[in-house]
Amino acid sequence: MTGYRESEVLGKTPKMFQGPATCKTALKEIREAIELKIPFEKIIQNYKKDGRIYKCNIRGVPVFNLKGELSHFVAFEKEEKSA
Repeated sequence: MTGYRESEVLGKTPKMFQGPATCKTALKEIREAIELKIPFEKIIQNYKKDGRIYKCNIRGVPVFNLKGELSHFVAFEKEEKSA
């Protein structure tokens, strides 16, 4: 989807796909959902390795351990095709 190889993205944050066209408001709303430990879904504009912009639908879901503590978030992303 992005043109990057696995070795180029492992250990990196999603920030590497963001740029000037990425909506700061949507990113803020994602951060707030993570802080509140609630699921979220947003469509944002990200950047491919070659610099082209693509719309990315991101669904994030909190995962809790047996003690009810937040363990991590799992995010599912897919490219939004233009109609």
